[in-house]
Amino acid sequence: MRPDDRQSAEVGQARSQEEFLSWMLSHSAAGICVDNDSGLAHDGANTTGAEFGNLPEVLRFMELTLEQWFAELDEHQGAIPLEILIRDLPRVRMDFEAVGKFAQFSPERYRRNRMHSGPAYDALVLCWRAGQVSPIHDHRGSACAVRVIRGMATETLYEMTEEGRVFATRTRQLTEGYMCASQDLDIHQLGNAQPSGDLITLHIYSPPLLKMGQYSLDDSQPREFEDVIYELTEGAGI
Repeated sequence: MRPDDRQSAEVGQARSQEEFLSWMLSHSAAGICVDNDSGLAHDGANTTGAEFGNLPEVLRFMELTLEQWFAELDEHQGAIPLEILIRDLPRVRMDFEAVGKFAQFSPERYRRNRMHSGPAYDALVLCWRAGQVSPIHDHRGSACAVRVIRGMATETLYEMTEEGRVFATRTRQLTEGYMCASQDLDIHQLGNAQPSGDLITLHIYSPPLLKMGQYSLDDSQPREFEDVIYELTEGAGI
């Protein structure tokens, strides 16, 4: 039996909350991604997007609203481990009305809108018009969990040579409902590469990502990059 088949069988047998959580945590180091619409978990390192099992039956016992999830995250006073973000993000029942009021766009570049802040994290709604992309960057010192709310995101992953130059290793399309997570010095570029249509993504950063390393294909020296976070202009956040 191939390793992918073995993992698929393992997840297919997970029927209880405890079994599901144990499986998610045991595979977190591999960069597990979950497609929320299909309910399938994927290995973020697997270029074929191998299916690891059907999850909705388990998740129904574990659902949280955004408000409930933020209340749980607010209890953390220090950096929230990546494993917890991976465990909890698939549990959240996404209400677009709760997210939609934070969906503010800019014609010049993608826009980061603060939805909620806790003692150890930021929840940001990122809004992308067609053609808007982030710089090539890392998550210096932070764990990040991402969920695609509307549209299709394009992510390119990078690695670094011994001389300090970055190079692309793969590009993948993240469909609506797709979830993934990364940490610290993982290098990537995210954006809306579609010819038309908007993209909205939810990002959880712990600790809050205030500065990151920005990379260039033509320069081996990364530079420090600060990205603006916008506050909601009317009303209060969640």
